Amino acid sequence: APFSLTLLGDGLSVGDRLRIISDSLQCGEDGEGNHGHDIAVARYVCGRGDGPCISSPVISGPPKIDWEPIQQQQQQQQRESWSPSAIFVPGQYRICWCVDDTWDPVRLESHGLCTENRQFGVPVGTLLVEGINGNGHFHCASFSSCLLRLNSALPFGVADGLLIVAQRSQYTRCGRGI
Repeated sequence: APFSLTLLGDGLSVGDRLRIISDSLQCGEDGEGNHGHDIAVARYVCGRGDGPCISSPVISGPPKIDWEPIQQQQQQQQRESWSPSAIFVPGQYRICWCVDDTWDPVRLESHGLCTENRQFGVPVGTLLVEGINGNGHFHCASFSSCLLRLNSALPFGVADGLLIVAQRSQYTRCGRGI
């Protein structure tokens, strides 16, 4: 399901970027297995039905920035939001932050300071995604009964559903409905 990632602070800008990586890696770390966002992070977030898919700002940026008054300190802080965002595989992820202070809001360009792993060295949170483990393989035959066993850390409800799609289907994608 789509969600929003939000950071509070000061000195935030539209040049800031997030990178979501596996919890087994460290923010800012180069090396084997760390090639940007985890593969489970959605590049596009699609709604139900025939609505358009939206490019996720976590991948392409920029974040939406708002001012939010903080009552206790009597000062204003900024709020950065990346929405919609989605992750397709349950697991634990690190959220890493990069500040690109060369962003020009008039020209909508920067010197590209948020492009390499080492520039995402600030850990800002951990994200735990729960749900059905989506890597199951089931072998069923046409016109025969088939038993599907699904594993989830969350309880199943009567309103939950299952959409079975051919593995190489070009007409139907998970998350789009029928």
